[in-house]
Amino acid sequence: MTNFLIQDYLKNRGIPFKEAGNNIGDGWIGVSSCPVCRDERYHLGVNKETANFHCWVCGAHGGIRRLIHLIDEVPYDKTETILQEYSISSTDSFSISFSKKKPQRKEVPVVTEVELPTHILPVYDAFHRYPYVFTYLQGRGFTLKDIETWDAYFCYGGMYSQRLIFPLYMDGKLMTFTGRAVVPASLRYKSLSKELSILPIKNCLFNYDRIEDYTSVCLCEGIFDALKVQKLTGDLGIAICGKVMSGAQKILLMRKRLSTLTVMLDRDASAGGIRLATELSSLLSIPVRYLVPTVKDPATATTKEELGWVNG
Repeated sequence: MTNFLIQDYLKNRGIPFKEAGNNIGDGWIGVSSCPVCRDERYHLGVNKETANFHCWVCGAHGGIRRLIHLIDEVPYDKTETILQEYSISSTDSFSISFSKKKPQRKEVPVVTEVELPTHILPVYDAFHRYPYVFTYLQGRGFTLKDIETWDAYFCYGGMYSQRLIFPLYMDGKLMTFTGRAVVPASLRYKSLSKELSILPIKNCLFNYDRIEDYTSVCLCEGIFDALKVQKLTGDLGIAICGKVMSGAQKILLMRKRLSTLTVMLDRDASAGGIRLATELSSLLSIPVRYLVPTVKDPATATTKEELGWVNG
């Protein structure tokens, strides 16, 4: 008998769930969003014992392989790898109940190719069919001229439905991607799982492959921060996709021949940003300045002055 570690699987994908509360029966887990009807009221139930699922809104149901197929958007023949990654045998389970040791995960084949979601359009081409996408971007201060230069997509179906898809490349190869919701959602960002990525998102930098094309580079937290810096200043914005820069991301910067670097995090992260700028200056042996935006989030800035930008 095989037991699927549904909680670990959901946590790894950043999908919220509850094990008690309204609409959640004994022995069930309530998942925040149904991959079929997109209901976000925890009406998707997964049985802890059998791992079978049922959505109490749209009626979608099935076994764990179908759930993996729907959530990860992978063919059925690829669900076995993920199933094994998050499964333990009944004998392992018996041993764990006495020894309380964590189960050893089985080795997973190395990913060599990453595919973008199936149901996508280049974001610039999506506006005629989905005008609310442009309304969303316009509300964030971007114009058609800005957007036509982006390497980004709009996903209109599947696990990443109603999200802008931003690929992350390294040396011309797609490593992973992340999706930003353009409609209200429990998760603003949803990234490709590490099992399906060549490198996880925290081992990548957004816009990394474009660094050689610019003389000035600005390191930001999020992708929209980076895009706004680029729009308002002309410098290349690169994003660490979070508040903390990983060691792998620092090593990536060390591979590039930068002459100067600007660091700009959200205003509430100024102390950490100053420490990061000091560390990067030492690692890269170049001048690194830290700028504090006058707005809370650089992505909301409308002028260079709101970014706290100083030329030179």
